[in-house]
Amino acid sequence: MMALTAIVLSDTDRMGEQEKDVMIGISFLILQGHVSGTWAEKKAALEVVRDRRGVQETLDDFERLAEQCLRDFPIN
Repeated sequence: MMALTAIVLSDTDRMGEQEKDVMIGISFLILQGHVSGTWAEKKAALEVVRDRRGVQETLDDFERLAEQCLRDFPIN
C-alpha cells in the first residue's frame, strides 16, 4: 500500500521524488522484515494488492491505515 501510494502521488505530481523514494524504502523494509517468502513471491503478492484496488481506494486505504501499519510493522 505504501509503495503504491508513493508511486501514484509521484505520478500525479503530489509528491516529490525524494519522498517517493523514502516511502518505497519503508515498503522494502516492511517486506524484508515482516513478510515471509522469496522476493519473487513478495513481488507477486504486491502485484495482487495493486490489481485488486483502484487508485482512489489505494489512497483512501493509505490515509486510513498508514500509521497503524508502521506500528504493526516497525522498521527500526
